[in-house]
Amino acid sequence: MVAAKSFVLVGSSSPGQTVVTDSPIYGKVPRPEQEEKGILVLSGEGLELQTVGFFPLGAHVGWICQHPTNGRFYAAGGGKVHEIVLSEAGQVSFCSNADAIGGPAHLELSADGAWALVANYSAGNLVVFPIHPDGSLGPASDSKHHSIDALSHLADRQEASHPHQIVLDPAGEPSSVDGYK
Repeated sequence: MVAAKSFVLVGSSSPGQTVVTDSPIYGKVPRPEQEEKGILVLSGEGLELQTVGFFPLGAHVGWICQHPTNGRFYAAGGGKVHEIVLSEAGQVSFCSNADAIGGPAHLELSADGAWALVANYSAGNLVVFPIHPDGSLGPASDSKHHSIDALSHLADRQEASHPHQIVLDPAGEPSSVDGYK
C-alpha cells in the first residue's frame, strides 16, 4: 500500500514585511531578487522538504486552514478569504473568494466546516462567512466591530482594537479573541 503524499502550505509576504534586524538569522539569508506573494507548497518525507511550486496570489497570505471534511483549504490575505483546492500532485487552484471587510490577521473554521471566521487586525472587526456545501465561500453574513477606550500609555500602538486571533472551543463557540482589551 502506498501512503498518500503529504504537503505543507506556507503563506508568504513580501520581505519588506519580514525584516527583523535582531533576528538570529538576519543577514544570513539573502533577500529574494523578486518579491512574490502567494502560497508555497512543499512536500517530502521526514524533515526533508522540497518545493512543489509557488502559486502567486498577489497578496500577503497570513493564515491557511484545512476544512475538516471537504478537503479544501481556506486562506486569509489581501483583504479577502480564499477557497483553495489542492490537487494530488500539490498544484493549487484558487476558487471562490469573499471580501474580508478588513485586513485579515487570522482565519478559523468551525468544527462542522459550515463557517469561516476572520479577525481583521486593522479594521478591528470579526467577520463570519458561510461555507456552502460545494465548498465555495458566501459573502459575509455577520461582522462585529470592537472598540476600546484609548489608553494613554499605549497611544503609540493601540489607538484602536486590533484582533489577532479567534479560538473556538470544541463546541464551536468563541472561547477567546486575542488582541482586545
